[in-house]
Amino acid sequence: MLGTWYGGASLLALAAFVVPAGIAVREAIFLAVPDLTGADAATLAITATLARLVFLGAEIAAAIFASMLTFGNRHEQG
Repeated sequence: MLGTWYGGASLLALAAFVVPAGIAVREAIFLAVPDLTGADAATLAITATLARLVFLGAEIAAAIFASMLTFGNRHEQG
């Protein structure tokens, strides 16, 4: 349920076009409605923080993987 609500908050944050990539907007939306999930504010804050760290790690890993593929393709073509 928390993951679904975090995804929903991410989609709602896309409407905040003034803020680049909805930074902090997603977490604010996620924490604004604790009754929707039945979790307390502390649980929501920890979940939002951990989700942000996981997504950041995934983005870094994807960038490294894409860089490695690009570097490998350049050297194969010679």
